[in-house]
Amino acid sequence: MERLIEGKTRHKYFFICSYIIYKILYEFIYATVISPLWTYFGLVNTPNNFKCMVSYLAFFVLLKALPKDFTRVSSYLVNIFFIFTIIPILSFYWQANASSIYTFYCCVSFMLVCLICRFKFSLVKIQITKYVRIEHIIFFIVAAFMVLLTVSYGIADLRAVNIMRVYEIRAERVYPSIWGYLINWVPSAFIPCLMCIAIYYKNKYLLLVAVFMQAYLFLFTGNKTVLFSLVLILVSYFIMNTKKNFVTTWLWLLSGGAFSACGVYWLSGSISLLSIVPVRLFNIPAMLSYLHYNFFSVNPKLLLSESAIGKLLGIESPYSQFSTYMLSPNGNSNANTGYLGDAYDNGGFLLMILFSILLALILVFVDMIATKKTLPVFVSVLTYTMIILNDAPLLTTLLTGGLFLNIAVLYLFKRQENAIAPPE
Repeated sequence: MERLIEGKTRHKYFFICSYIIYKILYEFIYATVISPLWTYFGLVNTPNNFKCMVSYLAFFVLLKALPKDFTRVSSYLVNIFFIFTIIPILSFYWQANASSIYTFYCCVSFMLVCLICRFKFSLVKIQITKYVRIEHIIFFIVAAFMVLLTVSYGIADLRAVNIMRVYEIRAERVYPSIWGYLINWVPSAFIPCLMCIAIYYKNKYLLLVAVFMQAYLFLFTGNKTVLFSLVLILVSYFIMNTKKNFVTTWLWLLSGGAFSACGVYWLSGSISLLSIVPVRLFNIPAMLSYLHYNFFSVNPKLLLSESAIGKLLGIESPYSQFSTYMLSPNGNSNANTGYLGDAYDNGGFLLMILFSILLALILVFVDMIATKKTLPVFVSVLTYTMIILNDAPLLTTLLTGGLFLNIAVLYLFKRQENAIAPPE
């Protein structure tokens, strides 16, 4: 018993120390490498010592509040959101001398997610006598989409192999009407589910086909997030199947990735890796989040006018230009912000609270349908979704980003598992 308690104590301290080292390393790289190279883009370094203390105080409070019951999917996902979204916001807050009010709003919203995800609910059990192989259905949907996409728009573009040229491809590709949804749903929902279910059933051929499809879509669209998702999902599943702690392993992998990117820059002068980790994943989303707050704290809110709900209700935007282009730092890019920034854009602090409650309820529902056996599939698929929330609104992620489809497929997968072998 004493050894067990001692082991849990060591694990707890390693968990905390991993988070502290991650935050400090992230801030060191930002101050010494990132800011000097990307100051022109808004990644300034004007540190405020008092805000530094506030940042670390908030960091430790939220670290304490994080759900740590790792028999539940939500605990993994909330920690991932803390790593990819909240820590960069807290770091940018004091290093760029950003708004204390918005930082407080983000912390309260995230705290609410943490608290709600601690509740446990039960889903009414449904007896299933027949089932359809969900992975086969997904495969045929994706295969049909790939054929139609190639026939309609041509083959993939090898320019995407050069990361610096992906924006040329993205500028040339235009997807009208339903294509705009499908080009997001397939790599964000269907293929991630297909990959994880293939690994779960140890179907290596189906896995290879799914990986090829995701890689092909990256070459076709030039969307770096599609490429990153391929690595993220496979690594996530691998970690879930080992005895290593999922959260601390990701903290050390991301820290190592950022430090390696710096090493490549110091040795060769290349910024290609830096532009992805940490700039694209962490620095720019945090900076854009504050940029949106700075504008909409003194100008009229959007009131969901740019969303499908606003259009359905006939709400007109107070601006002649789409807000994400209007706030672009260089004037010609799409300055997307995550669910917290978007919620403030549309309804201020109140909507940040409401959307945080909605997100927490979604995570609680996922906990209700997941089982210990299917945990790796659920966590690996939805980890990618939590990272999408660093760049996209919650409602957009639910619809355009495929979160609703992810949950629907995972629910059907769970029912299929119940039909094959009843849960323990």
